[in-house]
Order: sequence, then C-alpha cells, then structure tokens
Amino acid sequence: MLKRIPVTELCLGMYIHKFCGSWVDHAFWKPSFLLSSECELQRIVGSNISELWIDTDKGGDICETEANELSDEYDTVTQAPAQAIDGLTPP
Repeated sequence: MLKRIPVTELCLGMYIHKFCGSWVDHAFWKPSFLLSSECELQRIVGSNISELWIDTDKGGDICETEANELSDEYDTVTQAPAQAIDGLTPP
C-alpha cells in the first residue's frame, strides 16, 4: 500500500516509492529504493524534500514508537465508550 508521509516519520527499513517535489531537491538518482542506511536517512532529512511516498508492501510502515503511540491513543478512545456502556447496563 502506498502512503504519503512527512520526512520526519521516515525510518530505516521503509521502501521509498517516490519523493514529493522536484528531482533537483534531493541527491538520489533512483526514484525508489529500500532505505537501509543511516547515511541515506540523514541525506533525505537534510534535503529540501518535506514529504515522500512509501510502499508498505515492500518495506516497513511508520516507526514502531509512533505505531505504539497511535495504538495507545486508539485504546484510550475505544475504552471510553465501553466504560460508558458498562455504566448503563444493569448489574
């Protein structure tokens, strides 16, 4: 699945499908590749690119820490209605 993300969410192991913006804004000659080195990651973060497309079928998705934060937020949201429903049901 293709996903557009900001460069700040980019992690090692992601498959870059396409950079957003002009080809002169980055120093990579390949439009798509697996991000496998910290050096490449720093070059992308330091470039004029602010967003890019990743392919989650060929590489990783958002970072684990961000995924855990999203999961925690989701759990908080899903637990609130369940507690309200529990309060409405007879004992």
